[in-house]
Amino acid sequence: MNKNKTRLISFVMTVVMLVSVISASAFNAAAAPDAQTRTVMLYLVGSNLESKWGCGTWNLLQAMSAGYDENLDFIVMTGGAKTWRMESEYLDGADEVDCEYDQIWKVEGKRSGEEHGKMILVEPTGIEGYEKANMSDQTTLVAFIDYCYENYPADQYDLILWDHGGGFAYGFGRDENFTEPWLITMADMITAFGGTEMFKDGKKFEIIDFDACLMAGVEVAAVLAPYTDYLVVSADTEPGYGQEYSCWLNAVRENPGMNGFELGKQIVNGLKAYYDERSRDATLSVVDTKQFTERLLPELIALDKILISEAKNKGALNGRYNFYDELYSIAASFEYADGDYSLYDLGNLVGALSSPQSEMDNATSSQITALSNAYTEVARRILSILADNDGSGDDVVYAAESSVTYQAKDAYYVRGLDGEIMLPDENGYVIVDPTGFSIFFGDGDLYNVYYFDKAISAAIKVIDDPVTKEFLSNRILAASYYALTARIGQIISGLSVTKEGPVTWEEVQEAISADTDTYTSKGVPILYDLLARTDDDFDTADDVADHFGLIAAQQAGEAISAEKIHVKRLIGEDGYSSFYQLTLSGASAQSFMLAVSRAWLETGNYKSDEFDTILHDYYGDMTYEEVYPYGIGVYSADYEATLDYYGYYENYYENLSDLYRRMYSSDTSVWLVPRVESYCFVLTDSNGVDHPAELDYRDRSRTRAYVPIQVFYADGAYEDAYLAVSYSGSGWKVDGLSFSTIDER
Repeated sequence: MNKNKTRLISFVMTVVMLVSVISASAFNAAAAPDAQTRTVMLYLVGSNLESKWGCGTWNLLQAMSAGYDENLDFIVMTGGAKTWRMESEYLDGADEVDCEYDQIWKVEGKRSGEEHGKMILVEPTGIEGYEKANMSDQTTLVAFIDYCYENYPADQYDLILWDHGGGFAYGFGRDENFTEPWLITMADMITAFGGTEMFKDGKKFEIIDFDACLMAGVEVAAVLAPYTDYLVVSADTEPGYGQEYSCWLNAVRENPGMNGFELGKQIVNGLKAYYDERSRDATLSVVDTKQFTERLLPELIALDKILISEAKNKGALNGRYNFYDELYSIAASFEYADGDYSLYDLGNLVGALSSPQSEMDNATSSQITALSNAYTEVARRILSILADNDGSGDDVVYAAESSVTYQAKDAYYVRGLDGEIMLPDENGYVIVDPTGFSIFFGDGDLYNVYYFDKAISAAIKVIDDPVTKEFLSNRILAASYYALTARIGQIISGLSVTKEGPVTWEEVQEAISADTDTYTSKGVPILYDLLARTDDDFDTADDVADHFGLIAAQQAGEAISAEKIHVKRLIGEDGYSSFYQLTLSGASAQSFMLAVSRAWLETGNYKSDEFDTILHDYYGDMTYEEVYPYGIGVYSADYEATLDYYGYYENYYENLSDLYRRMYSSDTSVWLVPRVESYCFVLTDSNGVDHPAELDYRDRSRTRAYVPIQVFYADGAYEDAYLAVSYSGSGWKVDGLSFSTIDER
């Protein structure tokens, strides 16, 4: 995770006791004759979530407001936080939760006539041998599981892993009292679960629930499937409050023997309801690991094989490397964690991959008509599995997101869960449907790929199953190919606007080596070596570098530069701007469509006199130069540039061939981009030139957003910043400026 990726919580949390009103008769009802016992193990790594904001206390209070009975043992290990915020009235056997010891507690629900339940202290100084252990160490996790298995035997066992999560690449659990190990990696988890007495006895968890961010990856499901029947996981960042505990604990009281999928649905639906009420983004899923392994995993292996083949080989029809569709497809996909972790929604990504986005000169006429390509069939199978379209009820995943989760994308060609292309709505947007499952994709962030490679390599060493090993090997191969291609393209795009003449491969390599991000420059030779070791088409890392030199030469020849593109605002008869006209010379349609959302809009040398009116509404009497005298860089709007796109959807397929013929028939094309005022924020410089800036929307109504910019300093350094903006009937206005967007768990 890079220097700006630490997730913080910007809200002030006031812990308010949630008291569920449940009748006394319900508490006293006798358990059903077939009632089963259940042991829930909560591995609560408090971290800064507890010490700063009391998030762990919040969830424990929810548990104590529920009315579960003797059919459920709720056992908690508390540790990993410098301070605990639980008040003494909720504790039995202590006045406070000790921050020095990893204590064991039994949490009891509310009984008839009580205001709340209690946390009963069982092991005041922790498990013997692990009294002050690092909870980011897998051996501590094993000790806790073994302790619960020995002391609280049951028919069913569930494990909740509570803290920060970073997906497959980074792992889980940050004990703030220690520096090493930093997190429990996926390889550590595999070793830990396989080393428990429970697993040695031939048993597995009914549920493993990550009450943490970003753990709903297909890679996570593949490696943890042997240890649990069901996973409860979030594909996105979780708010600091985490999951809601009282609802599913009450459901267990009503039906102690429910299986993990039904209980998982209770947890998922409880989270949705909780954050719907609070208008917060949240996503959660329950995964049937058996169904995943038998039905979805083989299709994912097939998908990666196509990705790898497409990355390596030139197109049969156009004789060029055709990586544009793959990289362009990620723009059509729902990206989790605000783009920080290279995690994309599985359903949306394969839905975009399954339709040619820009590579029409390498498509047959029948493919153009059907909007199909090499990915279409496997994508349709994956989408059908995710949707449970066969009606069997054998779901692989059940997911839900809060109603405020933003789902609209600009008009791309994306297949929905029914396998058919989704048409834009009346506003020109496609409403994608996140499936609650993420997949890692190499989008050019080599920091993430570097750690993904480390995590994959370590996991492969501790896995015996050959199918899972094949899956992981293909995953890192596909990620490496596209990450390197995307990163090289980004460098070429940047160089092309600052120098005359074509960019050379030597200049690209020099730029990589000089990259300020150590892991980016370090990661390139590592990925070269990885591809040489794992791909039979290459003998050495130098062979891999030569291959990417050919890709770079193609990209450099098509690079968009300031001299190749002209932007003109079109004013209608009413004096209102309705379109921007972009004239492109000497570059392919593919490169334009890929680069338009990443290229810098030229704003001079970023001197103060170029921006004397940019933030006037926000700073009032202060000039912008007084606040940031060295200027800002503006990111361009994230559009699919189009030829008179609107009005075209009524005859979608009929107009398609004509559209593509016009797009690819000339080296000079005129593109019309719809007026930006309803889509994004416009920064106007002192010369009256409009700079449309990309918007990162924060609500479904598209009225709140962040504008990513870069602030420059006297020494030439720069820092990412964000304008908070909102839309009203009179247009967009600036609400504030910050150096972080939203803060999550």
